[in-house]
Amino acid sequence: PVVLRVSIKDDFINGYFIPKGTMVIIPINTIHKLPSIWGPDSNEFKPSRWLDPSISKINSNYSWIPFSTGARGCIAYKMALNEIKVILAILIRNFEFRDEGKVIKKKFNIIIRPDPGIQPWVKKVNTN
Repeated sequence: PVVLRVSIKDDFINGYFIPKGTMVIIPINTIHKLPSIWGPDSNEFKPSRWLDPSISKINSNYSWIPFSTGARGCIAYKMALNEIKVILAILIRNFEFRDEGKVIKKKFNIIIRPDPGIQPWVKKVNTN
């Protein structure tokens, strides 16, 4: 995924001259994996990194932007995050999940998809 913008005036970004009318491409996936922000293991799936208090010190509106940011960012991102939290809580409460133990790679397109597809083992949990 990328964010595309066109510069509305001549400007400099990190010392590089950007003429007015230039298309600027912001590679979101690259930002989400920058070792300078996320550490040397930034390519690893490591949910526990969000528990590290030092992450909040380096995190800014521009270091994690799945919904973009600024004036053109997603207006419903807070609702989307809350919805996924509620859905996950319901799923975790009601089901047991196991993976097949396969190595899953990423297939890049408009969105990132698992390759091969994921076929998790799911069992309803007795909630009595």
